[in-house]
Amino acid sequence: MPNYPAIYGIRAALDYLLGVGVDAIADATSDLVQACYDGIRDLPVELLTPNDLDSWAGIIAFRHPKAEQIHQHLLDNDIHIMAHAGRLRVAIHGYNTMADIEHFLEHLHDALNQVG
Repeated sequence: MPNYPAIYGIRAALDYLLGVGVDAIADATSDLVQACYDGIRDLPVELLTPNDLDSWAGIIAFRHPKAEQIHQHLLDNDIHIMAHAGRLRVAIHGYNTMADIEHFLEHLHDALNQVG
């Protein structure tokens, strides 16, 4: 039997994306991704995402030996990013704002200071 809730959910998501416009979403996120990348670049982490705006897809990945502690600090401050195998990944979407990026960077900086 088909998964009708999933089918209807995908349909609604596609209608929304096409209504807003994929190009509009890409335009809205490119400045956010650049600001986030610039904010992470000089921190004591190993950036895994290359510095090539044309190849970015709204995701910035980086590594740190204490990634789990950093991740927990961010979660404690209601910031949700992916953590796996010593890597952290920030996914920036069309609904994010510059205030979100600044909030994330502030707490990432605090976390890095705490873990040493």
